[in-house]
Amino acid sequence: MENTSNDRRVASTEAEKPNITKQSNKSRENSELYSRKHLKRLQAEISSKMKCESCPRKIFKSIVDYQQHLTSVKHRKRTFKVSDCWCCSTCDAQLPNEKEWLKHITSKRHLNRLATDALLEFRCRPLTTYQEIQSFVSSSCLETEDYEIG
Repeated sequence: MENTSNDRRVASTEAEKPNITKQSNKSRENSELYSRKHLKRLQAEISSKMKCESCPRKIFKSIVDYQQHLTSVKHRKRTFKVSDCWCCSTCDAQLPNEKEWLKHITSKRHLNRLATDALLEFRCRPLTTYQEIQSFVSSSCLETEDYEIG
């Protein structure tokens, strides 16, 4: 009787072995579908889309970095500060109070950014000034007719 119980144990372990090999074949197929290069490419695509509203300059290289950032103390402090701040969407600046915001709005940096954004967005030629018209009229490239600008 003891031999038959050992035979049953051997038979049961042999029956389990094909299932294990089938599972390993499936995992091999999955690993072939998702190679390291493919996974890195997917991670790069996803990480480029991950952005933190509170920390706009922060760059994430992986999902783990993003998750760690969200749970970090610095991020929590910044989200608390950002909720009570004045923001300039043109310059991506976050200012603590109205006085600083007004100072920023009148600064050269802000005005230059507004000008460059306007040129990129509207792409129109600036108006011709009076001095440009006078220099054009007085130049020799015009015909001999007299023009008078009044």
